[in-house]
Amino acid sequence: MVLVGAAHPGVAGPLTGEGRLLARSVRCPGANRYTLRHTREMTELKIGCARVSTLDQDLTAQRDALTALGVDPDRIYVDHGLTGTNRDRPGLRQALAACRRGDTLVVTTLDRLARSVPDARDITDELTAAGVKLNIGGSVHDPTDPLGRLLFTTLTMIAEFSVIWTRRSSGFLPGAMAAA
Repeated sequence: MVLVGAAHPGVAGPLTGEGRLLARSVRCPGANRYTLRHTREMTELKIGCARVSTLDQDLTAQRDALTALGVDPDRIYVDHGLTGTNRDRPGLRQALAACRRGDTLVVTTLDRLARSVPDARDITDELTAAGVKLNIGGSVHDPTDPLGRLLFTTLTMIAEFSVIWTRRSSGFLPGAMAAA
């Protein structure tokens, strides 16, 4: 007998009835009763994270891309009107909280996740420690592979540079290019 989402004190994790946590009735040896033994189902979920920097921008293209990458539309967390240089984003926080060991966090491009090297590294380290994979536009990042770490860091540096260059050329940073 399997009960989906059965609650039991002392069992950590979501009890949402989504097949994430199972409670199984098991016959105790030498007893005439059953006890509940909890096990985690091996269902790996894809959790999507999308972001646009301004309120005028549309998330449709990112939502469609995440869906095409296998993310259920109900599992896409969004930040609308928040820059990637700000790590305190509700959608990102919710996406990270929804991830469990074995799951995959999916973003369309690296700059949708973070736009600074320290933030990207912190997020990746947090995911790795939790046993969560990172899928960037269909490519799964392997933080245990030295070449994967090099490529990830290089791409993050490019994303950070593009933010700096855009702000500088727009006149938002000191030393901005003078208008002709």
